[in-house]
Amino acid sequence: MVTTLNTFRYDSEVERDHIGQKIRLIRQKRRLSQRQLALYAGVSPSYIAYIERGDRSPSLTTLKRIAHCLGVTPDIFFQEKVDAKPEGENKLAELFGHLKPEEIRFIEKVVEAYLQLRRR
Repeated sequence: MVTTLNTFRYDSEVERDHIGQKIRLIRQKRRLSQRQLALYAGVSPSYIAYIERGDRSPSLTTLKRIAHCLGVTPDIFFQEKVDAKPEGENKLAELFGHLKPEEIRFIEKVVEAYLQLRRR
Protein backbone atom coordinates (compact mmCIF):
# COMPACT_ATOMS: atom_id res chain seq x y z
CA MET A 1 0.00 0.00 0.00
CA VAL A 2 1.35 3.41 -0.96
CA THR A 3 0.31 6.28 1.30
CA THR A 4 0.46 9.95 0.29
CA LEU A 5 -1.39 12.47 2.43
CA ASN A 6 -5.11 11.64 2.21
CA THR A 7 -5.02 9.33 -0.79
CA PHE A 8 -3.75 5.82 -1.22
CA ARG A 9 -3.50 3.30 -4.01
CA TYR A 10 -4.85 -0.23 -3.75
CA ASP A 11 -2.58 -3.10 -4.74
CA SER A 12 -5.30 -4.66 -6.87
CA GLU A 13 -8.97 -4.61 -7.77
CA VAL A 14 -9.37 -7.61 -5.48
CA GLU A 15 -8.28 -5.52 -2.48
CA ARG A 16 -10.67 -2.73 -3.45
CA ASP A 17 -13.53 -5.25 -3.74
CA HIS A 18 -12.52 -6.77 -0.40
CA ILE A 19 -12.70 -3.40 1.38
CA GLY A 20 -16.09 -2.66 -0.16
CA GLN A 21 -17.44 -6.04 0.91
CA LYS A 22 -16.25 -5.48 4.47
CA ILE A 23 -17.87 -2.06 4.60
CA ARG A 24 -21.15 -3.59 3.37
CA LEU A 25 -20.96 -6.47 5.88
CA ILE A 26 -20.33 -4.19 8.87
CA ARG A 27 -22.91 -1.64 7.69
CA GLN A 28 -25.54 -4.36 7.44
CA LYS A 29 -24.60 -5.74 10.88
CA ARG A 30 -25.18 -2.24 12.26
CA ARG A 31 -28.54 -2.17 10.46
CA LEU A 32 -27.61 0.99 8.58
CA SER A 33 -28.77 1.75 5.07
CA GLN A 34 -26.32 3.05 2.49
CA ARG A 35 -28.17 6.35 2.73
CA GLN A 36 -27.70 6.56 6.52
CA LEU A 37 -24.00 5.70 6.33
CA ALA A 38 -23.52 8.24 3.55
CA LEU A 39 -25.23 10.94 5.60
CA TYR A 40 -23.12 10.21 8.69
CA ALA A 41 -19.89 9.97 6.66
CA GLY A 42 -20.56 13.10 4.63
CA VAL A 43 -20.65 11.45 1.20
CA SER A 44 -23.40 10.57 -1.27
CA PRO A 45 -25.34 7.29 -1.09
CA SER A 46 -24.22 6.47 -4.63
CA TYR A 47 -20.57 6.85 -3.55
CA ILE A 48 -21.13 4.32 -0.74
CA ALA A 49 -22.67 1.97 -3.32
CA TYR A 50 -19.67 2.43 -5.64
CA ILE A 51 -17.26 1.67 -2.79
CA GLU A 52 -19.19 -1.40 -1.68
CA ARG A 53 -19.24 -2.77 -5.24
CA GLY A 54 -15.52 -2.11 -5.63
CA ASP A 55 -16.10 0.43 -8.40
CA ARG A 56 -14.42 3.27 -6.48
CA SER A 57 -11.58 3.57 -3.99
CA PRO A 58 -12.30 5.87 -1.03
CA SER A 59 -9.64 8.31 0.12
CA LEU A 60 -7.97 7.57 3.43
CA THR A 61 -9.96 10.42 4.99
CA THR A 62 -13.25 8.98 3.74
CA LEU A 63 -12.26 5.48 4.86
CA LYS A 64 -11.55 6.84 8.36
CA ARG A 65 -14.93 8.61 8.47
CA ILE A 66 -16.74 5.47 7.33
CA ALA A 67 -14.92 3.41 9.96
CA HIS A 68 -15.79 5.94 12.67
CA CYS A 69 -19.46 5.90 11.65
CA LEU A 70 -19.45 2.09 11.74
CA GLY A 71 -17.79 2.01 15.17
CA VAL A 72 -14.62 0.24 13.98
CA THR A 73 -11.02 1.17 13.26
CA PRO A 74 -9.96 1.48 9.59
CA ASP A 75 -7.53 -1.44 9.86
CA ILE A 76 -10.47 -3.87 10.00
CA PHE A 77 -11.06 -3.24 6.29
CA PHE A 78 -7.62 -4.68 5.49
CA GLN A 79 -7.89 -7.81 7.65
CA GLU A 80 -8.49 -11.18 6.04
CA LYS A 81 -11.57 -11.97 8.08
CA VAL A 82 -14.20 -9.84 9.76
CA ASP A 83 -15.40 -11.49 12.94
CA ALA A 84 -19.13 -11.81 13.42
CA LYS A 85 -18.66 -9.48 16.37
CA PRO A 86 -15.79 -6.97 16.19
CA GLU A 87 -13.57 -6.99 19.26
CA GLY A 88 -15.05 -4.99 22.12
CA GLU A 89 -18.50 -4.74 20.59
CA ASN A 90 -21.18 -4.25 23.20
CA LYS A 91 -24.52 -2.57 23.62
CA LEU A 92 -22.95 0.90 23.52
CA ALA A 93 -21.18 0.18 20.22
CA GLU A 94 -24.46 -1.02 18.76
CA LEU A 95 -26.22 2.14 19.91
CA PHE A 96 -23.41 4.33 18.56
CA GLY A 97 -24.05 2.83 15.13
CA HIS A 98 -27.37 4.66 15.03
CA LEU A 99 -26.01 8.08 16.00
CA LYS A 100 -24.75 10.95 13.88
CA PRO A 101 -21.02 11.76 14.16
CA GLU A 102 -21.72 14.97 16.10
CA GLU A 103 -23.88 13.03 18.59
CA ILE A 104 -21.08 10.51 19.07
CA ARG A 105 -18.56 13.31 19.69
CA PHE A 106 -20.92 14.86 22.27
CA ILE A 107 -21.27 11.54 24.11
CA GLU A 108 -17.50 11.01 24.00
CA LYS A 109 -17.01 14.42 25.65
CA VAL A 110 -19.57 13.58 28.35
CA VAL A 111 -17.84 10.27 29.10
CA GLU A 112 -14.40 11.93 29.17
CA ALA A 113 -15.70 14.56 31.62
CA TYR A 114 -17.22 11.83 33.78
CA LEU A 115 -13.95 9.88 33.83
CA GLN A 116 -12.00 12.99 34.80
CA LEU A 117 -14.37 13.64 37.70
CA ARG A 118 -14.19 10.02 38.79
CA ARG A 119 -10.36 10.08 38.89
CA ARG A 120 -10.36 12.89 41.45
